Amino acid sequence: MFMMHASPADRVVAVKELLRVDRPVEAVALIGQTGPKDFPSSLQLRAMEAASSQIGSVRGGNDSSMLGHYCGLILDRLEADPSIDRVALFGLEWTYYGFLQNSGREPKLLETGLAESPDFFLTVVSSIYRGDDDGTATATDEDPERRAALATQSYMLLDRTGQEPRDRTWR
Repeated sequence: MFMMHASPADRVVAVKELLRVDRPVEAVALIGQTGPKDFPSSLQLRAMEAASSQIGSVRGGNDSSMLGHYCGLILDRLEADPSIDRVALFGLEWTYYGFLQNSGREPKLLETGLAESPDFFLTVVSSIYRGDDDGTATATDEDPERRAALATQSYMLLDRTGQEPRDRTWR
């Protein structure tokens, strides 16, 4: 890829242009491939938020593995920046949880969120254990594939957090 040898300023311009033409997954990939340290945190956050609506289009194989790796690098960099909103990071970590499974990055904020946010805990548990007559379905619950994916993700998170104690603090 020719951007690997471009200047950091040119890479920032390229990411902004990718976001402008609605190519956020490619923007995240470029940030991850060339190193998050060369990009402003606000641009990394913007790219991750924009890509979150398109991550379902990345299907398996190397693309999915590399995206998980890049997202992990970016989230680590954003987590180290005290100016970035922790709630926004928490949301991104939940959104990208499936992609992060094979990246080697632990869901640092999610574990604390389960312990400290009753609403998040309830969302996770209720996505797994729903009654047959549960009348609280929302628009996203209408899609059986989405509902099944959310239940699987929730189960994986609860199963993972029950394996070993963690010392995490919500910031």
